[in-house]
Amino acid sequence: MRQFTLASTVAIPTFLFGLLASAVWSNLSPHTVSLCEIAAHADQYNQRIIRLPATIYGGYGILVIGDANCSDSEAFAIVDLDESCKDRPEVRAFLDRLGRVDESQRLRSKAQVTLVGKFDQGATFKNYSPRFGILVSNLEIESSVTLEPRPGW
Repeated sequence: MRQFTLASTVAIPTFLFGLLASAVWSNLSPHTVSLCEIAAHADQYNQRIIRLPATIYGGYGILVIGDANCSDSEAFAIVDLDESCKDRPEVRAFLDRLGRVDESQRLRSKAQVTLVGKFDQGATFKNYSPRFGILVSNLEIESSVTLEPRPGW
């Protein structure tokens, strides 16, 4: 009986510590989600740090991400980069390439990226109103910038 008491005295706190560490870690490490998943369950991700693979579009005077594979028409968001992210030379060069568009040709620029940042369910930008926004602390560039025709709105 004494061995059981001693073993449980060590095992129970160790188990509880592991459980607590797991819960804290899951809240600190960003969850990788799709924009389609966010559109479907925005309230679950609001004000949380997320990791989001997406297509980023330039040529609008703002940065927008979208998910062409999603049937939800709300699966797009405004992107705002925090100062530490904007200051990185490779990000500045990428944003410069993404912003170079000849408006008269009705083209938009795009690239594949992975964003890490805080999701905002109610973000707005002037008169442009996608349903969501993300304040990006880290931008991982996954592809080079390409051009495509703008959709006819």
